Amino acid sequence: MNKLERLKSIATKLNDKHHVVASKLNEFEAELIVNLPNIEVYGRSKTVTLEHTSDEDWTYGYIYYSKSALKVAYRSTFDDYVDARENTPNAQRVFSTQSIHEMSNQWKVALIKDEILDSLITSIETNLSADLDSAERATASLVNLFNVEVEHIDRQVKDTLIRSESLLKQWVKAKASVYTDPAESITRSSSYLESVCRQVIESNGSPLPNRIDITNLINAALQEVDLSSYPEESADVKKLTSGVKSMFSAIGAIRTHIGNAHGSSEADLEPDEDLAMLVNNSAAAVSLYLLGKSKT
Repeated sequence: MNKLERLKSIATKLNDKHHVVASKLNEFEAELIVNLPNIEVYGRSKTVTLEHTSDEDWTYGYIYYSKSALKVAYRSTFDDYVDARENTPNAQRVFSTQSIHEMSNQWKVALIKDEILDSLITSIETNLSADLDSAERATASLVNLFNVEVEHIDRQVKDTLIRSESLLKQWVKAKASVYTDPAESITRSSSYLESVCRQVIESNGSPLPNRIDITNLINAALQEVDLSSYPEESADVKKLTSGVKSMFSAIGAIRTHIGNAHGSSEADLEPDEDLAMLVNNSAAAVSLYLLGKSKT
């Protein structure tokens, strides 16, 4: 083998290695995307020398992950020289960026070292953990706020129903079965609302509607609501009462579709505790409004 053939052999092997390096880097990027679905997180590696442009100058940088892509941020020692002459603060010194698919093979070889990729993963993990901690604190705050609001509604319901043992028992049973039997809780919440409507109607000496269902009962009950305390906003209040009607009707429809009230079938909705809690809290809120604004 002559010298030129040896050069060709070495070049062929080098090209093969570069192909492997490029493939591995692409696979690494793909794995990051798969393992970080729908996550906006940033992470960067340690700084590494990418290439020497002369005996005294070189390009350096780091690989980073952002917006579901791997990129390289880089600058040169000549850039440092220019910034130093212009007294540019370190915080304002700019790195250029480039996709891993665009950078040279030499840079890829420098960046695919284990210590560089490990430092990138560590950085991503640190930032992910910080984001998780922030999310957990935010969730805890929202849960605490929600629990405070629910407890406030619970106290109001109990205070309002203290004179009606029958209604209070219905609501307590609906509340108690939210987590143990969501379907039963929804059925009880709907029955509780029907009973509230009956009480509002009958306590005013008005007749019950011919057809006894939740939609007709709420329509009749709202006729007994006193809106005189805010005449100027009566149009807006009518919108509110229309919303109350819609809420009652929706709860009645959910009750029907869960099958617990009218027999079950394979097509019936299978409720969970979240839906049961929503129905129960909605029932509490609208019943407080009805009982509070009743003309009794």
